[in-house]
Amino acid sequence: MAGIQGIVGLSAPSGPTPAGERSAKRGESRTVADSTDNVSFSSEAQDAADAARLAASSADEIRKSRVEQARKQIQEGAYKLQSVVELVASRVSAYLD
Repeated sequence: MAGIQGIVGLSAPSGPTPAGERSAKRGESRTVADSTDNVSFSSEAQDAADAARLAASSADEIRKSRVEQARKQIQEGAYKLQSVVELVASRVSAYLD
Protein backbone atom coordinates (compact mmCIF):
# COMPACT_ATOMS: atom_id res chain seq x y z
CA MET A 1 0.00 0.00 0.00
CA ALA A 2 1.33 3.44 -0.83
CA GLY A 3 1.95 6.16 1.75
CA ILE A 4 -0.22 9.25 2.06
CA GLN A 5 0.78 11.64 -0.67
CA GLY A 6 1.78 15.18 0.24
CA ILE A 7 2.35 14.55 3.96
CA VAL A 8 5.96 13.94 4.85
CA GLY A 9 6.86 11.39 7.49
CA LEU A 10 3.69 9.31 7.41
CA SER A 11 3.86 5.67 6.48
CA ALA A 12 1.23 3.64 4.74
CA PRO A 13 -1.89 2.90 6.77
CA SER A 14 -1.89 -0.53 8.33
CA GLY A 15 -4.70 -3.02 8.01
CA PRO A 16 -7.27 -3.69 10.69
CA THR A 17 -6.10 -5.28 13.94
CA PRO A 18 -8.06 -7.89 15.90
CA ALA A 19 -10.16 -6.61 18.78
CA GLY A 20 -8.21 -6.15 22.00
CA GLU A 21 -4.85 -6.00 20.22
CA ARG A 22 -2.86 -2.79 20.18
CA SER A 23 -0.28 -1.87 17.63
CA ALA A 24 3.20 -1.39 19.05
CA LYS A 25 5.19 1.81 18.55
CA ARG A 26 8.52 1.65 16.75
CA GLY A 27 11.07 -0.33 18.68
CA GLU A 28 8.50 -1.32 21.29
CA SER A 29 6.94 -4.72 21.47
CA ARG A 30 4.05 -4.98 23.82
CA THR A 31 1.19 -7.40 24.29
CA VAL A 32 -2.18 -6.76 25.85
CA ALA A 33 -1.26 -8.96 28.84
CA ASP A 34 1.82 -6.80 29.56
CA SER A 35 -0.01 -3.49 29.79
CA THR A 36 -2.16 -2.21 32.63
CA ASP A 37 -4.49 0.78 32.49
CA ASN A 38 -5.25 2.89 35.53
CA VAL A 39 -7.79 5.62 36.08
CA SER A 40 -7.80 8.13 38.90
CA PHE A 41 -10.34 10.84 39.65
CA SER A 42 -9.68 14.15 41.31
CA SER A 43 -11.26 14.91 44.65
CA GLU A 44 -13.43 17.52 42.89
CA ALA A 45 -14.74 14.88 40.48
CA GLN A 46 -15.44 12.51 43.36
CA ASP A 47 -17.29 15.25 45.25
CA ALA A 48 -19.35 16.04 42.15
CA ALA A 49 -20.24 12.36 41.71
CA ASP A 50 -21.27 12.10 45.37
CA ALA A 51 -23.44 15.21 45.05
CA ALA A 52 -25.07 13.82 41.90
CA ARG A 53 -25.84 10.51 43.65
CA LEU A 54 -27.33 12.34 46.61
CA ALA A 55 -29.49 14.53 44.37
CA ALA A 56 -30.69 11.50 42.40
CA SER A 57 -31.65 9.57 45.54
CA SER A 58 -33.52 12.52 47.04
CA ALA A 59 -35.29 13.14 43.72
CA ASP A 60 -36.59 9.56 43.82
CA GLU A 61 -37.97 10.15 47.32
CA ILE A 62 -39.65 13.40 46.24
CA ARG A 63 -41.07 11.76 43.14
CA LYS A 64 -42.47 8.85 45.17
CA SER A 65 -44.20 11.19 47.59
CA ARG A 66 -45.69 13.23 44.72
CA VAL A 67 -46.99 10.07 43.04
CA GLU A 68 -48.53 8.91 46.31
CA GLN A 69 -50.12 12.34 46.83
CA ALA A 70 -51.60 12.31 43.31
CA ARG A 71 -52.87 8.76 43.76
CA LYS A 72 -54.62 9.75 47.00
CA GLN A 73 -56.23 12.80 45.36
CA ILE A 74 -57.48 10.68 42.46
CA GLN A 75 -59.02 8.16 44.86
CA GLU A 76 -60.70 10.99 46.77
CA GLY A 77 -62.18 12.38 43.57
CA ALA A 78 -60.27 15.66 43.56
CA TYR A 79 -59.82 15.46 39.78
CA LYS A 80 -63.46 14.70 38.93
CA LEU A 81 -64.25 18.11 37.48
CA GLN A 82 -66.83 18.28 34.71
CA SER A 83 -64.53 20.37 32.52
CA VAL A 84 -61.77 17.76 32.81
CA VAL A 85 -64.18 14.93 32.02
CA GLU A 86 -65.44 16.76 28.92
CA LEU A 87 -61.91 17.51 27.72
CA VAL A 88 -60.77 13.90 28.13
CA ALA A 89 -63.95 12.61 26.47
CA SER A 90 -63.45 14.87 23.46
CA ARG A 91 -59.87 13.77 23.04
CA VAL A 92 -60.70 10.08 23.40
CA SER A 93 -63.63 10.33 21.00
CA ALA A 94 -61.27 11.55 18.28
CA TYR A 95 -59.72 8.06 18.26
CA LEU A 96 -63.06 6.28 18.16
CA ASP A 97 -64.27 7.71 14.86
